[in-house]
Amino acid sequence: MKAVANNLKEKNIMVLRPVEQSEELCRKLVDAGGNVIRFPTLEIQPLDNVSAGAVDDLIAWSDVIIFISRNAVRVLAGMLENLQSSLENKTVYATGLGSEEEIRSIGVKHVISPGARSGSEALIQLTGLQSESILGKKILIVRGDAGRGLLKQELECRGAIVKYAEIYTRVIPDLAAERVKNIWQHESPDIIVVTSNQGLYNLIKMIPEIYHDQLFGADIVAMSKRIAEAARKAGFNNKVEVSKLQTDQGLYDAVVNILE
Repeated sequence: MKAVANNLKEKNIMVLRPVEQSEELCRKLVDAGGNVIRFPTLEIQPLDNVSAGAVDDLIAWSDVIIFISRNAVRVLAGMLENLQSSLENKTVYATGLGSEEEIRSIGVKHVISPGARSGSEALIQLTGLQSESILGKKILIVRGDAGRGLLKQELECRGAIVKYAEIYTRVIPDLAAERVKNIWQHESPDIIVVTSNQGLYNLIKMIPEIYHDQLFGADIVAMSKRIAEAARKAGFNNKVEVSKLQTDQGLYDAVVNILE
């Protein structure tokens, strides 16, 4: 542990995740000697025009429910009086370990996920979502607005009837300009941990152009190859490390690896 701590000592590590999702990773990095800069580039807000009754009707309609993220679970649990009861007798899927843990935390015991290989691409490889298992089944995908269409398209190609419950949106947080200035003048990040494409794009929008040389010169730890490719295309020109596992531990390990 001492070697790891020395490896991260005096390194400025920026974490872009929403505050409520970043604590475990930040704790690991701080314990290992890193200087963590919490810089959320996404804020989750429930959609005002979605009623609990409408979502409850969609759940009642469905045979299978897929939660696309932790946020999908948290926001829906806040909307419905008893989400656990609503999910009884439904086949419940999660796109990864984080969303699986979140679903289990509300008392749902049987949840299927691809584990640490999270994401839509990993989810559609599962046996229970192949054509022979879902032909004619009614599937509800619980997600934010303006998400990717890959999962719905693939499930429909396999014969399922698919609807969305879009219950939240992602906005750019209102961070004080003085704080942004202080970070780039005094704590310019050595490494930026990125867990979504939108979080990456928001970061670029939030940083004044005067600091873009510093920004694009930082190392990137990416949650997936897709995010790593987006970082390269956006202009990041230093090292890019992809997390082998899409978990807090996987991201932490990637931070350590990029410094070796």
